[in-house]
Amino acid sequence: MKREETQANGKVGLLQYSLFLCVVALALFYGVRILAQVSPPTITGLSPSSAIAGGGGFTLTVTGTGFTSINTVVQWNGSGRPTSFVSVTQVTASIPATDLQISGNKSVTVSIPGAVSGPRNFPVRPAISGLSPSSALAGGPAFILILNGAGFVGDGGDSVLWNGGALITNYVSSTQLTATVSAPLIANSGTAVVSTLNSFAQLTSAPFSFFIDNPAPALSGLSPNSVLAGSSSFTLTVNGSGFVANSVVRWNGSNRSTSFVSGTQLQTTILASDIASAGTAIVTVVNPLPGGGTSGTASFTISPPRISVTTTTLNFGDVLVGSSSTRILTVTNLESSAFQITASTSAGSPYTVSPSFFTLPVNGSVSLTINFTPPAAAVYDAVTSLTTSLGGETIVNLTGRGVSSLLLYSYNFPGQPSLSVLPGNTISFPSTDLGASSSLQFRIQNSSSSPSTISSIASSNALFVISSQPALPAILPANGSVTFTVTFTPATVGGASGTLSVNSALFTLSGAAVVSPLSYRYTLSGQAPVTVSPGGSIPLPSIVSGGTSSAQFEAQNSGAAAVALSSITSNSSLFPLANLPSLLTVPAGGSLAFTVQFRPVTPATATAALTVGTRSFTLTGTGLASGLTLTGITEVLPPAQQPRVGVTLATAYAVPLNGQISLIFTSTADAPSDDPAVVFASGGRVVNFTVPANATQGEFSGGAPDVGFSTGTVAGNVRLNVVLRNGSSDITPSPDPSRTVAVERRAPVIISVTVGSRTASGFEIIVIGYSTPRSLTQAAFRFSPRTGSNVQGGDVTVNVTSQFTTWYQSSASQPFGSQFRLSIPFTVQGDINAIGSVSVTLANAVGTSAPASANF
Repeated sequence: MKREETQANGKVGLLQYSLFLCVVALALFYGVRILAQVSPPTITGLSPSSAIAGGGGFTLTVTGTGFTSINTVVQWNGSGRPTSFVSVTQVTASIPATDLQISGNKSVTVSIPGAVSGPRNFPVRPAISGLSPSSALAGGPAFILILNGAGFVGDGGDSVLWNGGALITNYVSSTQLTATVSAPLIANSGTAVVSTLNSFAQLTSAPFSFFIDNPAPALSGLSPNSVLAGSSSFTLTVNGSGFVANSVVRWNGSNRSTSFVSGTQLQTTILASDIASAGTAIVTVVNPLPGGGTSGTASFTISPPRISVTTTTLNFGDVLVGSSSTRILTVTNLESSAFQITASTSAGSPYTVSPSFFTLPVNGSVSLTINFTPPAAAVYDAVTSLTTSLGGETIVNLTGRGVSSLLLYSYNFPGQPSLSVLPGNTISFPSTDLGASSSLQFRIQNSSSSPSTISSIASSNALFVISSQPALPAILPANGSVTFTVTFTPATVGGASGTLSVNSALFTLSGAAVVSPLSYRYTLSGQAPVTVSPGGSIPLPSIVSGGTSSAQFEAQNSGAAAVALSSITSNSSLFPLANLPSLLTVPAGGSLAFTVQFRPVTPATATAALTVGTRSFTLTGTGLASGLTLTGITEVLPPAQQPRVGVTLATAYAVPLNGQISLIFTSTADAPSDDPAVVFASGGRVVNFTVPANATQGEFSGGAPDVGFSTGTVAGNVRLNVVLRNGSSDITPSPDPSRTVAVERRAPVIISVTVGSRTASGFEIIVIGYSTPRSLTQAAFRFSPRTGSNVQGGDVTVNVTSQFTTWYQSSASQPFGSQFRLSIPFTVQGDINAIGSVSVTLANAVGTSAPASANF
């Protein structure tokens, strides 16, 4: 009796129990489906809504629905662009300038894992940046108009519009069109409006103005174009183009009475007073408004009387101070009339001319006497000026030198004191290794109180080469000096000699070639010695700028006699030498050792020359930057985040540096897989940065102090590798500043729960989420009744281990990291409308997700 009462009073409970027994059975029978497809997002708006072809890149804001924080990508004509997630209703994308090169209606879509939105139209209008020509003359002939701009499409889709009417158009490139402008279109002055039309997309450019002006005059020639000074008045014919009835000829800027002959010729009268003296007159033509203007200039020559001289340069050579030298200059008249000439020399110069005034007869000549009397030892340059009474000047250049000086000579080998030498003496080079060379510096000093000239420096033997000599002739001031280098490079074993000449002073050069018994090696700290040949390289250890690294250099003598070295030098302060012995001699069977140091002051690769006697070696080293730190990240990062990473140097440098950060992802998930979502916000797994001179903060694209990257949804390690350079030199600090951060193994995360397809007897629960270990064991569903319903709630738990193991081990899952879309169908006996909501939790080996729910 009691049992019957319970059943009678508990019919609703029995129905609910039967309901969920049926749900469990069907769930287990039909199994679990995991799909890569999701509900597509939608686009409701774009900002900006259009752009101009050829413009710069910009940030596109897309509004809509269904966006997710994981792998939402804005696509431009089907190709993804770097995208930033703002909210489920807004994302932004970086649209580069290369997407705006061609006009037209561009398709914008948004993709999320497994789904793509419908397209949204984005107009890119063509643009005109310039016209060539930009104007024409009214009444001119037809011409080809060149339009420069951007976004032209070709294939007959471009039209050039002239005041709204289409012209015959030719496509040249995406940045250039041409069109034929007929003569009637420019018959009258004014302004025409030019634009372009993309007929495929029915998009028109902004208008551009084309100006139609009256012609400006142009000169092509004058007839005659010259007369002799002192001639009578004459008629000047001006040839050119663009002349009109009221064109005016101007002579040196003054209007002249003008006769119009034709559009290509004018005439005017030039008075005798206009051409009384030699010179040049400027002729122009002026046309009135509208348009019009002033022509270019034409030069009219008023020629001076022609004369000839026996020479235009008189060289008096060296003249002793206080004495004189004379030269004769003959002047001849080439004209058919006589005229006067005034002769003079440079004021204050030691030159005189006689006579200073004379008449030059028709076809006759006059001889002038020019005298040079130097007052001191110096070079004197001056001119003789011959000026005619009708204008015009002829210049004769004068040069001479007063001499009274004493030259001293000396030389020195590198690292050795200077030695004086007299003309006629011998200069001996040290014994030089065959295949090497020895050099000395030769010095000439003017010990007198007057300047002296070095006119020649030469060597008689090609084994003794002169270099770094001054430009000749070289003027040595009082007590001044000049130096040059003499290098002995023997070709065979044995002696050689030659002659060095300085002006008339001669010196004997002597040298000998030997086969060196020396060998060379260097030793780095903690390493075995390395043999190096002359001309070879010695790499010094890289060191942080401001520090010091070193190597031990050793010259070994295998011969039976000691070898004296002329010098041991480094040509760079970055590579100083230490521990040099006072006596530069390598004993027989012995060695000579010293220390080569590297002391960089900036982070860069440096080189220098080490010279040991007559042998040279190349020193190399790299100064490293100090204290580079990656900022903004921690050792452990949560999944599905976009942390930002920056670069900071401990020390600023006076030179700009450049670098690169690269991402390397290694999965530690149960089903290991790369995660394509682990990328920089700019796209890809490599990003560049710079460190400006005198700064410590790295700068990324657009001057940003840091750059974002996505941690993805797969458990693993993200290695951020850093390389720092100065130009092409790798100056990455030591120890390596690169860092590894871990993406945590976490309990599953539910992004959304929805009730999918629904019938009178069943429904489908769709769960979207991710699980960083790439494994899932259980899905739990708690159903709650609708408010006012008499049924009770209930729980359903489904073991999904095998289904997710299969999913995460499949190639289809790899593009989605650990993301999934879980779909489970349910069938209900009874009133399905009694169910109000469902709450879902997911579990993996790490833990259980937070619950997420959906209403029916």
